[in-house]
Amino acid sequence: MKLPSSIAPTLTVALLAGSSVLVPGAAHAAVISAYDFQTGTGINAPGSTQKLYSANFGAGALYLNGTYTSSDWNAESGTTINQLFSSGGTAVNTEGTLLSASTSGYGAIVFRQPQLATTNGTNTNGYRATFTLDMEGYRDLTISYAAQQQNANSYNTLSWEYSTNGVDWQSIGSHSSFSTTWSAYQLASFFGLDNVSTAYVRVTFDGANTNPSSGRAFYMDNILFEAEVIPEPTALGLLMMGGFVGAVVLRRRRMGQV
Repeated sequence: MKLPSSIAPTLTVALLAGSSVLVPGAAHAAVISAYDFQTGTGINAPGSTQKLYSANFGAGALYLNGTYTSSDWNAESGTTINQLFSSGGTAVNTEGTLLSASTSGYGAIVFRQPQLATTNGTNTNGYRATFTLDMEGYRDLTISYAAQQQNANSYNTLSWEYSTNGVDWQSIGSHSSFSTTWSAYQLASFFGLDNVSTAYVRVTFDGANTNPSSGRAFYMDNILFEAEVIPEPTALGLLMMGGFVGAVVLRRRRMGQV
């Protein structure tokens, strides 16, 4: 089971050249930050949906209020101007984790392209959401999430970027052509935030119909940030020693000395 970094296991058995070495702090997956919008403080009903979220597991926050280059999403009531609301969640991308698999009540966040034929409508293509997280002591971040496109009128491209200072951004990758049923999506792991104590990840929504009459919603749930623990220097020393001992044993066996 995947665990928050604060309670992740700290021992891994390494097999080196036929020998077993118990290595404290060897690399293993840990949950850095995760959002199921239910556990602890959940997402509010439409019309009062929050624009700032603390991670449900691990540490970090999700900003939808204009902070850290995020867009200031409109969460007001009203089907023609509302850009942010909530819906029922999904069990997709929860397997093997502590994330809630409940589909009752409000448990997913919904981003929407407003109906631009109205006076207050605003084109939200290019709008962003920003996550903060602590990668100190971790490497090779992987991002996965559950998503659902209502239909062809809603966003069809999500572009992900990272930053070490909240100002300069580098591409992580993107997803497009989303399913109209809940499905899991994952980005390849990357090293740009290795051991960064204050790290930023943002996602940009794009490709929605600019004047849709219906089908404007894009659903997200179970957003998961995972990484590998950076081995402690003592662990690296044990790994090297274990490899050396294993090589000596193997050499002696070949020479008939063991």
